[in-house]
Amino acid sequence: MRFALSFVLAALCLAPMTVAQDSVTSSAPLLSIEKVQELPWNTPVYGFSTLDPSGPKKFVGRYRGVLHGNVGAAHDWIAVELLGVPFSGGGVIAGQSGSPVFVDVAGTTYKIGTVSYGYPLARNPIALLTPINEVLASEHVHPGLPPDVSAAQARDLLAGFAPPSDMVASISSGVSASGSLSAITAGTVLGVQLAWGDFDITSFGTVSHLDGNKIFMFGHPFLQIGSAEYRLVPARVLGVQHGYDQSSIMAAPIANAAPVGVILQDRTTGISGVLGREPVLATPVSVTTTTEMGTRTFDFSTITHPALTPLIIAEGIKSIVTPELLQRGDVTIFLKESIQLDDGEISLEGTFDSPLEVAAAIGQKVSEVIQGPLGATHIKRVSVDLRMYEENRTLSVRQMSFQNGSTVRPGGYLTVRCILSRLDGRFFSGTIRIPIPADAPRGKGKIILSGQKDPERARQEAVTPPDLQAIAKLAKSRTPDALYLYTVLSSGQIRVDDFHFGDFVIVGKQELEFTITK
Repeated sequence: MRFALSFVLAALCLAPMTVAQDSVTSSAPLLSIEKVQELPWNTPVYGFSTLDPSGPKKFVGRYRGVLHGNVGAAHDWIAVELLGVPFSGGGVIAGQSGSPVFVDVAGTTYKIGTVSYGYPLARNPIALLTPINEVLASEHVHPGLPPDVSAAQARDLLAGFAPPSDMVASISSGVSASGSLSAITAGTVLGVQLAWGDFDITSFGTVSHLDGNKIFMFGHPFLQIGSAEYRLVPARVLGVQHGYDQSSIMAAPIANAAPVGVILQDRTTGISGVLGREPVLATPVSVTTTTEMGTRTFDFSTITHPALTPLIIAEGIKSIVTPELLQRGDVTIFLKESIQLDDGEISLEGTFDSPLEVAAAIGQKVSEVIQGPLGATHIKRVSVDLRMYEENRTLSVRQMSFQNGSTVRPGGYLTVRCILSRLDGRFFSGTIRIPIPADAPRGKGKIILSGQKDPERARQEAVTPPDLQAIAKLAKSRTPDALYLYTVLSSGQIRVDDFHFGDFVIVGKQELEFTITK
C-alpha cells in the first residue's frame, strides 16, 4: 500500500523532465553573465522542457535583458520571453525550473542559464533564468557545520509543500507512473525525495547540468538548508495542468525504479549532488494499524535531519492513519512506539482522540531523541503500533463504596465495590479485596481510585509523608487502560494495585476514608 505526496512549488519550482537532448547542447560551453549582457535585445534563445511522457522537447524564446540583485546583491536573473503554444495559454509552466537555455553566437551554441522563476497571473510568459555559473556555484560547501534549522523553521519549510486539498493539479494521488529512464542529461526530470516507500514526499525538477557524475538541478533552492542528503529517483511527466494563477506540470516517480543519485547541497541558486549513490543516512519507519477491518503494515524511510525528520515522520503517520478513520465522530487511538537505537530502545505509550494528536506525539518523541546527546545517527528504526477504534473508548470512575464497613483491624481486609461507566450508559462493576498489613498502625487511611491521568492529584491528596519511591515507580509504568487503586495508610505508606481493561481509557477519580483499629 502506498501513500504519496508529490508537490509542485509556486513560481516555477520543482516539476519534471525526461530523456535526453542532442549531444551538442548537452556539451555546450557556458556563457558568462558579462557576455550575456552583451547580447542584443530580442536575440533568439531556446531550451528543453518536458511537458508530456514523450520526453524533452525544444522551446524557443527571445532574450530581454539581465536583472541585477533580484535574489540578493550577488545574484542576477536573465529575463527571457517564451514563445509558442505551450506558453500562450497559461504562461510559464511550473515544472520547467532547471530547464537548460541556450543561445547561438557566431556559430557556437552556449548554455546561458536555467528557467527558474516566473510571474503568477502574468499575461505574457516572461521566464527568469538563473545564470549557469550561479547554478554551478550551488556545489560550493561552506566551511564548518551546516546551518542549524530550528523546529519552527522546519515546519515553515514543509508547510510550503502542502498542496490545497482541492488542488488536483498538485498530484497527491500516491500512484507511481509506469515507464523507464534510459539516460540522464540536462533536461531529464528526476524526483527529489524526502521520504519514500508506502508514504513518500517527492518533488520533481529538471537536470540543468552534468559534469561527470556531478549533477545540478532547479536553478533555485529546494528547502535551502545547505548540506543535505535528498534521494534522487527517476520520474515521468504525466501532462500539464493549465491554471489561472499558474500552470504546472504533473509528474510521478517511476514505479519500482532504483534511485539514481543523491543531492548533497541545497543552496540559493540550485541543488547539486552526485549520481550513482544513495543517502548514507536514512531513518526507516514501520507503522502497524489495527482496526475492525484487520491489521496492516506500512513501511517508509525518511532523510535524516535533526529538524526535518521528526516532522516528516509525523506527516507520514498522519497520512497513513487519517484515511483509516472517520473524519467526523469519536475516535480512540492506542499507541505503542519503539525507537530502536544502537544499544537499546526508547518506548512511548499513550491514547489519543485524533490522528493529528498521535502524529504530533510520535514526532515529538523522535525529536527528543534526535536533539538529545545520541543524535539521529544512532536511530536504527522507528516502529509504531496503533490500535484504532471509531468510538469513544473511555471508562469513567463513577462510584466506590465499602461492602463490609470502613473499619478494619491490622491483618484484615477491606472490600470495595467499584463502578465504571461508558458514555452510552453501559457499565462495569466489581469488588476488590484490599489487605491491610499486620503491622499497620492505628489511625485514618484513604483509598483513592483513579485512571492514568490523575497520579499527581492522587499523590497530593495522599497522607503525608507519601511513599515517594512507590509513586516514582508507579509513574514509570502507568498505562491509560488501567484502573489504579491507592491504599494510603496513616504512616504514609502507599500500596498500589492496577486492574487492566484492555483497549479502554480510564478517567476520573473517587476516594474513601477508612479507620484501622486495634
